[in-house]
Amino acid sequence: MEPNSKIGWVVVAEVYNQDEAQLINGLFLMAAIPVKLERESAGDIYGLTIGPLAKLQILVPQDRVEDAEKILAGQVEEAQDDEGPIE
Repeated sequence: MEPNSKIGWVVVAEVYNQDEAQLINGLFLMAAIPVKLERESAGDIYGLTIGPLAKLQILVPQDRVEDAEKILAGQVEEAQDDEGPIE
């Protein structure tokens, strides 16, 4: 995991597929975890889907890394807060 020192965001995953990134984004948003997707601008401009310029980084705030990692590991019920199940 690489910290993004500017604003306290941490990379929790790197993917090369926009659909996979959006799926993870949705899972985090359902769990009330703020999320950012970052990508090299050349990848967007040229529509690259392979190689290092196609990489999407998924970032969450430093204090939510543990919850995000549990979700990525498939342990959704443990990442829930006291408000009940994710709906």
